[in-house]
Amino acid sequence: MVIIKAPSHVHLGNFDLNGDLGRLFGTIGFALEDPCLEVSVEEDDDVVIEGPYREILLDTVKKCTKLFNIKGAKITVRRAYRRGVGLGLTTSIVLSTVYALSRIAGEDVDIVQLAPLFGRGIVSALGTYAFKLGGMIIDAGFRIDKFGKIPPLIYRGEIPQKWYFIVAVPKKIPERVIEIKKREAEILKNLPKMRPEISGKLCRIVLIQLIPSVVEEDIETFGKALTEFSKIAGEYWSPFQEGTYCTREVERGITIMLEEGCTGAAQSCWGPTFYGVTDSYKTCERVRKRLREELDIEEIYITHVDNRGARIS
Repeated sequence: MVIIKAPSHVHLGNFDLNGDLGRLFGTIGFALEDPCLEVSVEEDDDVVIEGPYREILLDTVKKCTKLFNIKGAKITVRRAYRRGVGLGLTTSIVLSTVYALSRIAGEDVDIVQLAPLFGRGIVSALGTYAFKLGGMIIDAGFRIDKFGKIPPLIYRGEIPQKWYFIVAVPKKIPERVIEIKKREAEILKNLPKMRPEISGKLCRIVLIQLIPSVVEEDIETFGKALTEFSKIAGEYWSPFQEGTYCTREVERGITIMLEEGCTGAAQSCWGPTFYGVTDSYKTCERVRKRLREELDIEEIYITHVDNRGARIS
């Protein structure tokens, strides 16, 4: 039996949606300790799934039986979290299954190289690198002339354990977000070009503020950069949202986080998950209390960045 515990992740955004330098997207995000995914995988003569997300797992195991020449597998989802809210569940569960079955088959594989075969990591490699390495992840975006090859990792940083990430998941996924996810491939293929000065501003925030603040453990600059990046990127995506953020509820939630002392806050991917950062647990408690009182929130996680990636036993 192989047991894998894999982190979730939150997305900050993409710093180049112009493409005039030969690459597109470029993604930043963070692996999280909580929520996490835990699955156990055993070789079997048939395919047996215990727990949620059966459809994803069946498709993944079917591909793995051919790739690794095994008959089947028994997969038990021991711990999971909500799919489709901006926490990276699909990538985590697919890569966990693939890697576990490769170990059972005795194959020595690089999960980063295998990910595109399972539809992961082609546009954004955040989830793939978060699975393998954990930490703060920045990929370079994909080469326009070589689409289908996983974007290279250009920075991985370890976030201090004294920094808390407070992550909020609203109960309702807006219909707009559901529709976008259904049409995501089409939307991404036909995106308008980001103005070069906007991409340039985002790149400067990453290079001059975000990365140095992690190296120097400067949470004030880190939070400021996080918030500003999210706002600027959100303005680009505003035709698909209710303004800078996916909903007014998310915008209000981010305002609450900043009012209560978080040094920065951002929306994850298309939303509706949003998150803030602080080095004070008391701040987390205040934020959690106000979010519960004022918004319709399903889950609030007070967690840290997972600096290790998936654990395999």
